[in-house]
Amino acid sequence: MVLKQPLDLEYWFVNVFSGNWDIFSFIGVLMITSMAAYFKMNGVVYGMFLAMFALLLAYSGADALLIILILVLAPILFWWIRRIVE
Repeated sequence: MVLKQPLDLEYWFVNVFSGNWDIFSFIGVLMITSMAAYFKMNGVVYGMFLAMFALLLAYSGADALLIILILVLAPILFWWIRRIVE
């Protein structure tokens, strides 16, 4: 058994809690989108959060197609969730 450090966040969030980078990116987009819609953030702030998340995924080595898909579909999801919350 290998002992993992408690603050090795990539191991804990990506490997243990979600399984792989694809599922982590999906959960991350849902979390960012729902929090932004719940707290009624405007589109510019949400876009900045989404761009930072896309840079994080690009740095981690995620597929470019997945990142483009997130940048296209996440604002639509934000609009839907925002309409539900209001």
